[in-house]
Amino acid sequence: MNNLNTIDVTNAIEHDSFDESKENQSIMQMIKQFATLSRILRIIGAFSVVASMSVFLLQDWGNGNDLHRYYLLLSQSVLLATGGFCLAFLLKENKGARVFFGLSLISIAANLTTLGALIFSYVQWGSTLANYPGIALWTVSSGVSIAFALGLAAIVLIPITLFGFKVMARQSALPLTIAYLLSNSMLLLPVRDTFYSSIIAGISILLSLAFVTKLVAKDPKLRTAEGKFARVLLFIAPVIMLVRSLWLYQADDLIYTIIAFTGFMTVRHCSLQLDITSQLRKLLEFLSIPMAFLVATPASQLIDKILPFEFTLPAFALIFAAHMIDLSRRSTKEYKNGALVMAGLVTSISFMAHLAINETLFNGIMCAFAGLAVMASGYINKSRLITLFGLITTAVAVIYDLFNIYAMIDLFSWSSLAITGISAIVIGSIIERHGVYIKLRIDKAFKNVEM
Repeated sequence: MNNLNTIDVTNAIEHDSFDESKENQSIMQMIKQFATLSRILRIIGAFSVVASMSVFLLQDWGNGNDLHRYYLLLSQSVLLATGGFCLAFLLKENKGARVFFGLSLISIAANLTTLGALIFSYVQWGSTLANYPGIALWTVSSGVSIAFALGLAAIVLIPITLFGFKVMARQSALPLTIAYLLSNSMLLLPVRDTFYSSIIAGISILLSLAFVTKLVAKDPKLRTAEGKFARVLLFIAPVIMLVRSLWLYQADDLIYTIIAFTGFMTVRHCSLQLDITSQLRKLLEFLSIPMAFLVATPASQLIDKILPFEFTLPAFALIFAAHMIDLSRRSTKEYKNGALVMAGLVTSISFMAHLAINETLFNGIMCAFAGLAVMASGYINKSRLITLFGLITTAVAVIYDLFNIYAMIDLFSWSSLAITGISAIVIGSIIERHGVYIKLRIDKAFKNVEM
């Protein structure tokens, strides 16, 4: 009887435990569902607010002047920050607060872009636009109005920026605030010309990449989702400048070079932030190869316009090879050798093609030096394939140069015969004295070289 009671009690306990476990699982599932719903609603809300700002900037409002509309946009930034404060301190809901503060940080770039358009309507550097697109036309009548708008923007936007970055990345809030405000201040410059805008934007992007790399090393929390968002914000202003120049002016090789190089450096930066075994890192390293082509193509054409002689293919080869050498130094083992082989192959083909198109002694000598450089790279990196590329390039250049010299010199003149005789004697003496040593060195070099 006692045994039966014990069994009943045990079964009851197990049954209750099972029911409790099922109930806990059900509760956990409900929590996940509500969390997903909450995330979806936050995303929808964020997109709605961003859409409202975009509509405000693009829609042709008939009421009020442009300065009045700018103040409305500025007040929207204040409302976004206020919403973040209310969620954080009143409702204690930090995720929603981060969304509002993130949107307020984005709105700062929109504010300063608009303020820059107002300034450009009053003063212009570099060049003017006779037919400024109406959709982007913001005008102001006096310098006093601009000064007041600038002062009010500083009073409103500086604290919003600081509080926003304190929420996103507390430890690095101050340096991020300074960097973000400096980056966005470029939008106030009354410059629209592609040449100046692309240079300013390119320098800003490179400095931001260097700044972010050092800051991430000091503050590991910048690798979180909020930290990544804070880092991306630094690149909004220069991207706006590039897009604005492409929109308002005819694009040229300079802006294409800067955009492509910016893409390459961004991919490079992102790959270095990942673990060396990461598949995403390998994908980014692979993408660096076509990005290098995209950089070298407009950059070589730009160099060719500056130089007084044809240099497009050699410039392309040197720029592409430099990017591939960089890739080989930072990449995983899978791409290290491949990047160097591509650098050697492109260099050899480019210089030989350049020699075939422009048959001059100078280009032949230049091709020979390029071949020797590729051979040296193959020897240093112990690659027979790269060494072979260099050997072929050098041989082609030397053969061409010899034929070119032959055409220039009369072999039956006394001076030519004398030079030929002296050269033969000197070469024969060198072979007799150092021939064995030279051959042994060459054999040793090729033994050390591996595929």
